[in-house]
Amino acid sequence: FHFQESPLPEVADTISTLKAQGFDVFLMSSGKDAQVEKKARELGITLFGGELDLEAKKRFLDGLKSRGVKSLLASKASTAADLAAHAHVTIALETLEKGAVSADIVLQGGRYAGLGNLVELSRTYVPDIEKSTREALVPNLLCVAGAFGGLLNGITSGIIANIAVANVDRSLKKKLARGRRRPRLIHMAP
Repeated sequence: FHFQESPLPEVADTISTLKAQGFDVFLMSSGKDAQVEKKARELGITLFGGELDLEAKKRFLDGLKSRGVKSLLASKASTAADLAAHAHVTIALETLEKGAVSADIVLQGGRYAGLGNLVELSRTYVPDIEKSTREALVPNLLCVAGAFGGLLNGITSGIIANIAVANVDRSLKKKLARGRRRPRLIHMAP
């Protein structure tokens, strides 16, 4: 037996994960309608459009934006750059081309496998920032109050500020350690 990675099941799995998270997935392509429909069926996508030029893609994304829909565009780097102003977030695959990639997020390895996990992590981003702010608030307020009140010298203020940073660091390390223990799916294709 010879096993190798196959991108189709991997992308289909990513799309399945995104759909389970409540996202509508739309495949838009400049390819022929029949080819796009076939690819969409293989990937488990029910919403698709083929034979779309760059202007049609811009109009589609602008239409979503006008309805208050925040779109996430995952594409090759050149398309992400062309459509960046029309999508809420752009994600591009890493390329071997020289030069900057104009996208909000660049996935390394040229694969979308981690996109579902990335989206899941982004949903917890705001609560994590708020929690970190709360953890650092009291020590930082003590530093400011002590400095303005003349109660603390520079060294004492520095120690208190470092305690705040250590609290945030410790809590984020715990969260990262929990994330590493998640089971990972392995895909093998004959």
